[in-house]
Amino acid sequence: DGYNDGDTAADIAGRPDYTRCMNGTSAATPQAAGVVALLLEANSALTWRDVRAILARTARKTDPTHSGWSTNSAGHPINHEFGFGAIDALAATRAAKTWALLPAQKTVSRSAQLSRPLTIADNAAAITSTLALQGSGIRQLEFVELAITSDHSNVGDLEIALISPAGTASTLSVVRDCHDDQGSAVGCGAALSSGFTFGTVRPMDEAADGTWTLSVRDGKGGATGLISAWSIKAYGH
Repeated sequence: DGYNDGDTAADIAGRPDYTRCMNGTSAATPQAAGVVALLLEANSALTWRDVRAILARTARKTDPTHSGWSTNSAGHPINHEFGFGAIDALAATRAAKTWALLPAQKTVSRSAQLSRPLTIADNAAAITSTLALQGSGIRQLEFVELAITSDHSNVGDLEIALISPAGTASTLSVVRDCHDDQGSAVGCGAALSSGFTFGTVRPMDEAADGTWTLSVRDGKGGATGLISAWSIKAYGH
């Protein structure tokens, strides 16, 4: 029957019903894989870390007028809707030819020192907590993990963000409804109760050392909870 919903001009005229667009991860993934193949053909020594860095640094802005664009302290355009932007196959392949391989990766972990659990007030302003990271030896971040443990009974009520020492904010969870099989809104459950790990690349190439800030806001009424622990793990070189 094809992909279309049956009410395009082509369908009405009785022509084959294929699709009027090719979109989503089903299209993006093979296109990205094809570009990576070009990079490896240009420079077979590249690791997956090098490929990720090249794609981020050579991407072009998707919808440059979109209000979500900002720039991290390393000079990279970032957007929660579009990431670093659209892959630019030509720019990425050219960069791969002369790319200096990234040095060995360093990792460092730090946990926040909470004297008592943090209370997440119901449908209220955000609460924040900080931790200091020093002596990591990471001058350029590649990836950051946030691990958080909370007994809040509905994680869908929460907006969770991590702010880097340079001030780059990564929104890792947004206020939302979950839905059952019939499409009715239901609670999202306490997914953070046994610990949950988020990840972000938005602070790519920023320095890791400094004060990291966790921000958590309950944006819907009806559920409350506590944050009992949180930590970060920084990857970089």
